[in-house]
Amino acid sequence: MAAVVYYTNIVMCFAHLMERQVMLLLMILLGWGFWGFFGKIAADKLGHQILFWNGISSYVIFIIYLAYTKQLNPLKGDINAISFALLSGIAIAVGSCAYYILLKQGPAGKLVTMAAMYPIITIFPDFRISVSLK
Repeated sequence: MAAVVYYTNIVMCFAHLMERQVMLLLMILLGWGFWGFFGKIAADKLGHQILFWNGISSYVIFIIYLAYTKQLNPLKGDINAISFALLSGIAIAVGSCAYYILLKQGPAGKLVTMAAMYPIITIFPDFRISVSLK
């Protein structure tokens, strides 16, 4: 009987975890989906200034989230990790500039679909690093 209760608790915990993951995945889908939709409307009217307004709204949300989750204090000083965070920021900024240039020029549906293939780029270096670390 104790084993049944134990496994039932494990299943319940797993179900709760899956619920949370599904909710977060839905937030990703909605957020990134509307990002393309709203971005097209804004890019048509604002041009490249969309990068400025997009950045401001993103930073406000990030600061609220980091403050709420108590991740701002203390700031971490790992220089290697900070270097990769900065490289990540540069990469997303370059990609965003190119994305909004193209978004202003053509239909959002085609561009968003093609741009959504970016995980192909992520897979290869991630796989090589994972294999070399083992």
